[in-house]
Amino acid sequence: MNKHACPVCGQNMDIYTTAHKNAPFVDNKTYHAMCFTCYFVPKTGEQKYSEDGSVSEDVDLPYSCQSLCTPRELYDSGAADSLKQAKTSVEAVSEACHGVKPPKKPTKRPAACWNIPRRH
Repeated sequence: MNKHACPVCGQNMDIYTTAHKNAPFVDNKTYHAMCFTCYFVPKTGEQKYSEDGSVSEDVDLPYSCQSLCTPRELYDSGAADSLKQAKTSVEAVSEACHGVKPPKKPTKRPAACWNIPRRH
């Protein structure tokens, strides 16, 4: 595997985080590095809107396999450069979540420190 490929989705990591090196991802596994897009696949919040279009409520969602963004949500938020990239990440995270039970205690997404791989 390309050393600059995300271990979750296999896509090239132009920017990556090591936030899940010690703290498990939603699939309960740790990863030495993870791409920007896969990191944002788990959805941690949702907004509800009133009839006039204003935000009426911000709802916190548990950090789990049960709350994942759609490819369109990732792309529209800027977490993916293309819908294709977003779809690949969402499918990979969904596959990694297959058979994973929800956590007994709510967890939060670990804070990310972003890195750019060195090119030789």
